[in-house]
Amino acid sequence: MNNLVVIPFHDYKVSLREGFRTRDAHLYEHFMKNHDLDKIVIVNRPTSLAEVLLKRKKIRTLQRVIYKNDFCYLQQLNEKVYIIDFFVFDFLSVIRKRHAWLPFIYSKKKTATKIKQMLDQIGIQHFGVYMSAPFSVETAMNLKADVKVLDAVDNFAKYKNWNYFNNTIVSLYETAKQHFDFIFVNSQDTYNYLKPKCKAFLKLEPNGVDFDKFHGTFPKPADIPSGKIVGYAGKIQRMFNAGILMKLAKTHPDVHFVLIGKFLDPDWKKKHWINGMSNLKNIHFLGDKQYNTLPAYYHAFNICIIPYYIEEQHGGDPIKFYEYMACNKPIVSTDIGNIKKYNNDKSIFICKNEEEFIEKTGLLISQLPIMNIQYELPSEITWEVIASGMIDQMFKFHRSSDLNII
Repeated sequence: MNNLVVIPFHDYKVSLREGFRTRDAHLYEHFMKNHDLDKIVIVNRPTSLAEVLLKRKKIRTLQRVIYKNDFCYLQQLNEKVYIIDFFVFDFLSVIRKRHAWLPFIYSKKKTATKIKQMLDQIGIQHFGVYMSAPFSVETAMNLKADVKVLDAVDNFAKYKNWNYFNNTIVSLYETAKQHFDFIFVNSQDTYNYLKPKCKAFLKLEPNGVDFDKFHGTFPKPADIPSGKIVGYAGKIQRMFNAGILMKLAKTHPDVHFVLIGKFLDPDWKKKHWINGMSNLKNIHFLGDKQYNTLPAYYHAFNICIIPYYIEEQHGGDPIKFYEYMACNKPIVSTDIGNIKKYNNDKSIFICKNEEEFIEKTGLLISQLPIMNIQYELPSEITWEVIASGMIDQMFKFHRSSDLNII
């Protein structure tokens, strides 16, 4: 039996609301469709009393609960997919610990015990565990999973906003390196960080895209301004170089610069958006968009950009780049992740510094409209192929050990 327990960084309930747009969400979306898996159980983040009282989160994902015990809820999505939600009576430590609360609660043996009780209800005794953040490493250890997989989405040890519990993050990475079977990473930078003394099978697996979601024709969204559009879609935080955008907007007043996404840092938003970019009439922030609507916005962009600080990157590989390519759009990005190999000095420019980024974006603007771009994207960068490859490696690895328990 090939059973998989998924402990994602981004909840299934969040994916239902916002769309399956993060690496872990893309992967478990395809795990759910994989014919080689018998049962899949998605374990959402624990919900705290603080989150419920502040109305930030609901406890359960689905209405249909097939078993509950000690404020832990087992729900069935379909014949092979189950969702686990659990509630924790915790308020003050959530406020005090902030993000550090997650590894704290995941380290509790009671957390693993609750999950195991739910697995027993649906007859799962042997299983693999996939997780997309180091926070739940101790849960996998306490569950005694037959195969343990960490998909290192970004290098959380490099998150400057999380310096206050950096030692915990580093320790969890070290535990995974010594005791997990597989660690997948999405960038060479994270690979290099985790490689020393790593006993797990370590593999670089860059991000991907679902081609079909981005091919075709789409109606122009009503909130897109008329005229030439240079667009960005994604998280807006410390990595985003607001200076680049402001210089471009001032240099090209006849071009509209459109931002789509979330502000993740209130201090950054105040400094760079409220007191900076928002004062320029040709910079437009359209808010966050449901993932299924993004293709229409991408197709409305004349040029797609990723203006990140290279020195601030934390081992990520930009999913948006592959989505831009799937839409056959001209692209300008700074040199981050694994995208440098796609530079063609014609319609894709991967830039080494701010000056080059501004120059190449200006070059593409001068050539608008740019027509008939057709990128050849290899099938191995589709989420379906990536997910299938991970499953194949996980369970073939375990079968090859002759334990015969999955």
